[in-house]
Amino acid sequence: MARDSGYNTKQRELIKAAVKGFGSKHFTVDELVANLHSNNINVGITTVYRSLERMAQQGMLRKFASVEGKSACWQYIESPGECSNHFHLHCKECGKLFHCECEYLDEMGGHIMEHHGFAIDASATVFLGVCEDCNKTNQHI
Repeated sequence: MARDSGYNTKQRELIKAAVKGFGSKHFTVDELVANLHSNNINVGITTVYRSLERMAQQGMLRKFASVEGKSACWQYIESPGECSNHFHLHCKECGKLFHCECEYLDEMGGHIMEHHGFAIDASATVFLGVCEDCNKTNQHI
């Protein structure tokens, strides 16, 4: 007998609770698994990936694509529309993802709409580069 696609196992509930524990902080699958293991919750990596993908389809999570060689980042979305009005910065060196509240970028989005007829989805727009800490460490400046 096939399971209902909405069926929640105990493991999925534990994963969901751990995800909520990150709040609005971005996390990787490795960080989530480490969190689960530190709480003596042993869940297979495949179950974690499937659960995250399901939560993303349900609108509970946002997935930010990975930079080559780095893990994708995830973010828990507590309420619809959260984290949708700003851009994100993704460091190619350390993999960190940052929220970017910036009037200049908002103006850029307005310019692109006005002059090019194209509406940018800020929630899905990620600028790739090197963060301040990695610039200092690696002297990219």
